[in-house]
Amino acid sequence: EKRFKNKKVSLKLLTSPKLPFKNNSVDIFLCISNLHHLENPEKYFLEFKRILKPKGILIVLDWCTDFFIQKLLSLWRALITQGNSAYNLAELEDLLNRVNLEIDYAKRVKINWKHGIMLVKAQK
Repeated sequence: EKRFKNKKVSLKLLTSPKLPFKNNSVDIFLCISNLHHLENPEKYFLEFKRILKPKGILIVLDWCTDFFIQKLLSLWRALITQGNSAYNLAELEDLLNRVNLEIDYAKRVKINWKHGIMLVKAQK
């Protein structure tokens, strides 16, 4: 946990789908480069929604398989590690819709010849 002079701001590294926050208590929640590691992302996103205040904001930034090389890397990772693969933007939008979070902004960004990311801002 990192505390700032402004006690209204804190950063925490969380690894469990059950988050240590009260219902409707968080203004902004960041999900950065971990969506592709989640075994049951819908469960996590329902938890994100639970802790967000009304009109609270969820920011998701992760690898995006809308880019061909990123899709190949994601499939390779899933085969080799038996893990989850990354998502494309439509899949992330579908996930957010299933948990009833309203998408305010969604964009794909190509970083270089092999990497691409997606950035989505959603609201409760």
